[in-house]
Amino acid sequence: MSRRPPPSIHALHVHPHISSTFTIIDNAQRQCPPTTYSVLRRSALIHNLALLTSIFPFCGLDLYTVRQTEQLLKLVSPNLRRHLIDMLLRSLYPEDDCEGVRPILRSAFTHLPILEKFCSVRDGLFLATEAVYPLQEPPVWSLWPKLRKLALHNQDVSRDFFEGLKKLQRIEKVVLTRTDGLLEIDVKQTWRIQFDKAEEVRPLEIVLVNVESDHPYFICKEKWTENDKLRIREMNMPISYYGDEDCIVRCQQWVKRRFLAGEPVTKQT
Repeated sequence: MSRRPPPSIHALHVHPHISSTFTIIDNAQRQCPPTTYSVLRRSALIHNLALLTSIFPFCGLDLYTVRQTEQLLKLVSPNLRRHLIDMLLRSLYPEDDCEGVRPILRSAFTHLPILEKFCSVRDGLFLATEAVYPLQEPPVWSLWPKLRKLALHNQDVSRDFFEGLKKLQRIEKVVLTRTDGLLEIDVKQTWRIQFDKAEEVRPLEIVLVNVESDHPYFICKEKWTENDKLRIREMNMPISYYGDEDCIVRCQQWVKRRFLAGEPVTKQT
């Protein structure tokens, strides 16, 4: 049985002030950055495509940038298996979305039919379109039928998070960086009650990435056993001896580098 070749990462830095970034170039002599829309258009023919999408440099979600991101995802979605985003999705909340950019972005991310691995560096893929809290819309990542590995930053797991995970029939591992909500739930029991029968509970591994002092206390940890279908691992991020590093950025960049390199998050180097 032949193995699929490892996907190559195509990095796209979306700059809202450079329209040529997204121009499909017909003239072969025209100067163009190597990681542009035109390159990705040709790369969409690859059956094992990986993509890094980031907004550069730290700008907000304007209509132009979001429209171009929408076009990109439509182009590559039939072949996209790995996707990492480094985007400030919380730079614009639904109640402030005067141009209606969030529904466009949510729709664009919804249709990724063969995506297997996904990482959101800066948040939990916050693509809510309604100014209703708690959120009523299902998380977009729960709509990707072939997703196996999911990495999210600062995700609240206290509400419908595990309900969303249950929808993912192929999910194997979830990496949660500096997550919220673990103090409010019995995490293993919350996973078990998603299923009607004990024998139906699917195996799942959750890796919690944080600096050692910020890892949460687990409710009912004394009841955990080696036979639990949900396995939880804590990954301690090394920090500077002088304490002068931003712990949030340190954790985010650790997960990002591991994802891009195709290495396990639990691998210390």
